[in-house]
Amino acid sequence: MSKFRRNEHGLMVRANSYGRTSYGELAREMDLKHGETLYAVDVEKGAKVSRPIKPGQKDVSHKPGTTFVAGPTITKASGLLGWLRNGGSRPAETPVGGHVAGGPVPTGSCAGGLPPVLKKEVAELHAAGFGAVPPPEKSKWGWVIKLKGLVLAGGIRTDAMILLPAAYPAACPIGFYLREGACTGTLDTGHVFKGAYHGAPDLSADGWMWFCGVAGDWIPGRHTLLSYVTCVFAMFTNEGLEG
Repeated sequence: MSKFRRNEHGLMVRANSYGRTSYGELAREMDLKHGETLYAVDVEKGAKVSRPIKPGQKDVSHKPGTTFVAGPTITKASGLLGWLRNGGSRPAETPVGGHVAGGPVPTGSCAGGLPPVLKKEVAELHAAGFGAVPPPEKSKWGWVIKLKGLVLAGGIRTDAMILLPAAYPAACPIGFYLREGACTGTLDTGHVFKGAYHGAPDLSADGWMWFCGVAGDWIPGRHTLLSYVTCVFAMFTNEGLEG
């Protein structure tokens, strides 16, 4: 019997025993694609923690419930950090369809209008234990996914938000935001900004802080909200990432 249970997307396997595996075994198990990163997700002190697995790593321990996820590679926006440190010019933004910086996040009832694929992904994200996930709301950019009571490292809870383009999942998420003024515990707040870059809208007027990180090599039809949030949590952990 396999020591892993796979989800329907093939992007996630969950260990059902104590033991050890390797990067190579996991890559084969999940049919890892070019440009993807493998992440190990565990619960530590009551909080979800995600860490990237290094290519070629031969000793990867697991316990019942450890989840391994294949997702896009996320990098810290190092160019932005350099600009902030050196007082340079604001970097050029990549336009987002329908983007208008500032102003409230337009939301409204989307009953009957939620794409089936997004409905399924939201249910998967909720089942993964990343906090309460209310039904998505329509916005002028596409969709707003709010995470209520997201548990950060150290057991701190806060509200977060994912902004998706109208073309999702054909296009990758626009950005990840944390509630301004929220207690962030041990989170690396050097990557939280009042303002936004890399094409994400500035929602600071509505109390949202942009968390800098760019999900590269997005594969439509393969990558999901779960794989995206797993990437973001790896950046929260701040280990083994570029930038």
